[in-house]
Amino acid sequence: MDSTPIADEAQEIIRNASSDILTPLKGECVLCFTDRQLGQFGCHNTLRFALTYRDLVAPRATALDRRLGAKGGYCDCEVFLNAYQPVRRSPVPIGGRRSTGRSRRGTAPSALTRSQGRSSAGSSETGSPAASHAL
Repeated sequence: MDSTPIADEAQEIIRNASSDILTPLKGECVLCFTDRQLGQFGCHNTLRFALTYRDLVAPRATALDRRLGAKGGYCDCEVFLNAYQPVRRSPVPIGGRRSTGRSRRGTAPSALTRSQGRSSAGSSETGSPAASHAL
């Protein structure tokens, strides 16, 4: 079956839109990317978003799925149910200060912290955002 120019153009538009949506933002970590994608598309009982991030940003991180699984994250939503908890923060103006007193350029719309297990899903450890993202 031969394709028509209109069908080819439609497929190209869909490919471009899909690529734009599923591309991590500049400076976005795997957890923030996965959280953002879950908010838009929900979970499909796989590590689809975490592995998409890995494939695009850090293809040599082949143990990512094993490391997330070791923390109870066998699919994208379980990463946040069992291992990490998203923490929303308001944007910080350029040159502004966070509540920690350290200067930060740009904005910090969200951060993630390690959960302390299923029984205390509402609580989280405090610490620096860099330490919170460590897998």
